[in-house]
Parts: sequence; C-alpha cells; structure tokens
Amino acid sequence: MRRVRIRKRIIYCIFLLDLIIFILILGVNRDVFAEMQKTVTAVGEKIVYEYWTNQYNDIPQKVLDNKEKYHFKEKIISTKKIETTAKEIAEKQSSYVIERNEPYGKSMTSIPEGKAGIDYIELEDKVLLDWDDMFITTIPERGVHYVEKGSQEDNEGALARKWKESAGARTDVSEEQLQTDLEAGYLVEDSTGKIITSINELTPSISEKVIRPYDFDEGGPNGSDSDFPQDYTRLSLDDVAVGRHVKAAFEYLPLEVKHDPRLYTKEAIYIQDLYDVFGGLNTPKLIGQEKVDWNYDYILDTNGAKLLVTSANLHELGNPLSVAEANGGIVDDRKVYEYWEKRGNVYVKTNWSYVITSPNYVEFHEHELNTSQDGYNFGAGTISTWYVLNQPGNLTGFQQQVAQKAASGSGNSGIANGWANGFGFKEVLDTSNPLTSILGSSVIGPGLYRTTSQQYGMLYTPSAEIIDDMIFMEVYPYNDINGNKMYDAAGQPVYQWRKYYYTDKQEYYALERITAYDYGYQVSLKNSYTYDISQVYYQTRKRVSQYQKQRPVYSYEVTQKEYSWSEEIDKTTSTSDSFDEPKNNSSYANTPKVNKESQKGNKYLRKGLPDLGNKTDNKILCFGLVLVNVLLGKALRKYRSFN
Repeated sequence: MRRVRIRKRIIYCIFLLDLIIFILILGVNRDVFAEMQKTVTAVGEKIVYEYWTNQYNDIPQKVLDNKEKYHFKEKIISTKKIETTAKEIAEKQSSYVIERNEPYGKSMTSIPEGKAGIDYIELEDKVLLDWDDMFITTIPERGVHYVEKGSQEDNEGALARKWKESAGARTDVSEEQLQTDLEAGYLVEDSTGKIITSINELTPSISEKVIRPYDFDEGGPNGSDSDFPQDYTRLSLDDVAVGRHVKAAFEYLPLEVKHDPRLYTKEAIYIQDLYDVFGGLNTPKLIGQEKVDWNYDYILDTNGAKLLVTSANLHELGNPLSVAEANGGIVDDRKVYEYWEKRGNVYVKTNWSYVITSPNYVEFHEHELNTSQDGYNFGAGTISTWYVLNQPGNLTGFQQQVAQKAASGSGNSGIANGWANGFGFKEVLDTSNPLTSILGSSVIGPGLYRTTSQQYGMLYTPSAEIIDDMIFMEVYPYNDINGNKMYDAAGQPVYQWRKYYYTDKQEYYALERITAYDYGYQVSLKNSYTYDISQVYYQTRKRVSQYQKQRPVYSYEVTQKEYSWSEEIDKTTSTSDSFDEPKNNSSYANTPKVNKESQKGNKYLRKGLPDLGNKTDNKILCFGLVLVNVLLGKALRKYRSFN
C-alpha cells in the first residue's frame, strides 16, 4: 500500500510539472507577440539597434518627436472586422456602420411597434391559435362552415365549431314570448327535439278564446262597403267565433261580452239611407232603444235651451201648408220636416230641415226657458263668491269669462246670494215627485230647487202653459271644454244652472240628427306554448402571422499595425541608452545593452532562465514537455496494471 501511495504522488508531481511548463510556454509567447522586439547588429564600427512593436504606446516619445532621425515606419499587418449589437460599444469606435438587422427574442402573434422590415419582421410560419383565445358569439358568420364541437371534424382541427347549451324550458308561455325567443336567436325545440323556426311550426299546449274591444278606426265589416255586416241585427251561434264582430244593438251582444263593458266598444255611426226622399224614417234601421242604441242631438236655442217647435212651425217636405193646417196638427215622431220660423204674425220658410220628435212624457214634459223667456239661463258660478250670466249666441265668450273668473277665484256674490235666493228658490227634497215635494232650505249647493212663476216673474208666458205655476232650477257641476269638473283658484267648485217648467202644451223637439251606436268586439285565440330553448354558440379561429422584433448589428474595423525604428551608434565613441525608458512602460529600463555581436532578445531576459523568445530554447522546452507526457503515460499504465 505504501508503494502505491508513492507512485500516486509521483504521478501527481509529473502532471503538475507538465501543466506548469505548458502554461509558461503559452503565457510567455503571448507576451513575445504583444511586446516590443529589438535586434542589435554590429556593422563595422557601428552598432545598429532596430526596434519593432505592434503597440503604439510602446513607441518612445523622442521617436515620435523626430521620426525622420530614427527612421520611423509603420505598416498595416492585418485588418479585422468586428460586429456587435451593443450600440454603446460601436459608438466608441472612430467609425461604424449598421451592417444588417437581425431578429431577436421570442416570436409573437401581435404586431410589435415600429416599422415592418426594420423594427420587426413577419415570419413565414403561421400559427393556429388556440380555441381558448378565440371570441365566442351567438351570431354565426355568413359563409362559414361550423362543425359540432367534439365531432371528428372538430378533433381534426377545424377552423369553426358550434355547440349548444341549454337555457331552460318554457312551459305554457305566450305567443309573444315564443316570438321573442325566436328573434333573440335561441334554438327552440319541441318535445320531440324538432327545431322550431316559426310560430306556426309549434303546436300550442293550451288554446283559449280571448275577447277584447274592437277598434273601429281599423276598419272592418261596418265600413262603406257594407251597411249591415253578417249577424248585425241578431244573435248568432258564431258570435264568439274567432274574428271581428259588430252588433247594431246592445241586446244582440252575446252574454260573454254583455256582462263586461271593458270587452266591447260603443261607437257612434252614421246610418246610410235612414230617411227616404220624403223625410220618412226607415224604421228597421233604428234597432234597439233610445239612449242605449241611438241618441238624439238636439237643436239648441241661443241661450243653450233645447229648441221646441209647434205644428205651426212644421211643414212636410215641399208642402206649403203647415202640419197644423194640413192634417190637424199630427206630427210623426222622428220624421224630417221643414222648419218655418214665426216672424211677427207670419211664418217664414228657413233653409233648415229638422228631425222632429215628441217629448218623452206624453201628459207633460220639461220646457227649458228659452231665450225669449230667460236669456241668462245656463249661467255658471260658485254658490257664494261669483257667477257669470249666459251670453245668448256667444258660447265662446261665455266660456272665456267663466275661465277668467275661475282663475281669479274672487267676486262679491255667487249663485245663491247673488240672485237665486232673491227669486225664492227652495230645495226640492223629493226629486221623484218634484211638483208635490215639500221644500227645504235655500240654495246651498248642487241639487233641484223650485219657486213660483209669480216670484220668478214670467211676464211673457201664459200661466196656463205652466203646470202648477212652478219654475224649477237644477244646479249641477260645470265642466270645462275638456269635460272635467272645474274648481276656481280659491278651491271652490263651479256650478251651472238650468231653469225649466212643466207643460202639457203640444211641443216638439227639433233634432239635428239621430245618432246610432254600434257595438264592436273581436275574438282571438290565446295560445300557450311549451318548448325547450338552448343558446347556440359559435367560435372561429384561423392561422395567424408571427412576428419577431429586429435590432441592428453594428460593424467596425480593427486595424493591427507594426511600428519600427532604428538607431546607429558608433561603438568607439559612445553607447546607446536612448530607449532605456519607453513611453509608457518602465520595464524597458532593464533592456540589456548589446555592443559586440548580433543577437535577439526581449525585455524578459534574465540570467539563468531560458529565453522564451528564442526558437532554440522553445524547442528544448517543447521536447521536455513531450518527454514528461511519455513518462506520465507509462506511469499511468503501470498503475492500472498494478491495481
């Protein structure tokens, strides 16, 4: 074991010696190349010192100051081009150029900043984007072929795919909801999985009839093309069939409609050919009952009272004799007559023709005080603060004056204390028997009041025409032009009055026209639907370009020069010490002086050491290095065989 350890130590020593010699040769020869060299040559009585170096800083200053004297020369021995991407390094050189641009960094799918071809390049290879990066939409692109997600085509790398996700179930929803779902792009499927694209493709789960009012403005069966639509004047088995229905009278409405006024529309209509050329009424066209299925539009006197006429005012169409003269005063109800107006003691024909009707009461009827009896009838005001008398023939002026008074809310006296109480009006407590009812207090609010014709002062009306000599006054809310109840600025309600008496004198109302009513409703089916809805999602992807950033590559040239100079010294007269102190290196102070024979050396020459700048010494060292390696190899083989 001891012998083995000794051999190991010998091997380690030989290896260490080998390494030292190798490093010495490399290091010293590097210095030989880098440092200044000199040659000393004896020529006759002169010694010529020749120097050369490739380091400009090794040149003594005196040589640079007098180049001609020292035969200074420089030559280019090599030129090398250096490339770098570091701009700060390139800028330190005397000159540099941008050799080219080269890509660097990772490739990317987004376009980098800068100019194409300079700051970045587009690579030839395109990449297929991942599905996770793609936008998902519910609206498919036109012309794109979508495959089902998870299908074989999708697994093969298709560029477009679709899939559906359940959005729930709709149970017994309306037709409007179904249409909304279809328009929203949902996938609608029935119970069998069939895809529904329109409402009529889906069978309703529930169907029930719905009745609603008919809009006459939309036109329909009661237009100009037909006076009497089907089943217009009678009940029918088809009255609740799906469609539009118009009835001439309330009594013809089916029970399903009649019980609820919200289910039909009552419309005033014009009845064609209601009268013949003689003014006679086509009675079958007036179906139903007054105030329900037709209504009277009265001619009004200038003070607003209903215009009453006698048989002496009426003539049959084209007949110069009045009804009173021709047939004993018999007037046909709802017939058209010419109106002759009494002027003085004679009757004069007018351009007016009126429909004439008898009052509702046969024995006696209301006679509103006309303009000749009371021009101020139908005035308005509050009970105690202000009132406005009627203006016969000037309805607009009257309404404006009432509006002004209401806006101010001020005055000295109202209906009660202004005039009504002065005429002795007292409240009728039993309005169902106005002629016999006992009376209450004076005018205090809305209601029916009564006084005598003597207290009121009926000067131009025979007492015999006024039943029981009683004058009545009705006080009721005043409506503005919009039909709403009016209150003045002080918050007081505004009322209007109407004065009349009862008479059994034969009088007739003059009507402008008879207004009839139709009743319209329409029946439709309300369908409910049950179906499943899903949302279909679409996704596309594509191969996209890749980009890579670029940066400039700078180049500059490094030139290696060799500098040489020489000096001749007369060996009989002097020695040379001109270059013992080089420009930038104090090591030249030890450069030996040679004055006998030509030899080569360098500043590293030391007594007893080999001159590594000498070729012979280098050969010896290399031979020694080879010998050491041979011995080391033999020792290693013996060591392996020993083990």
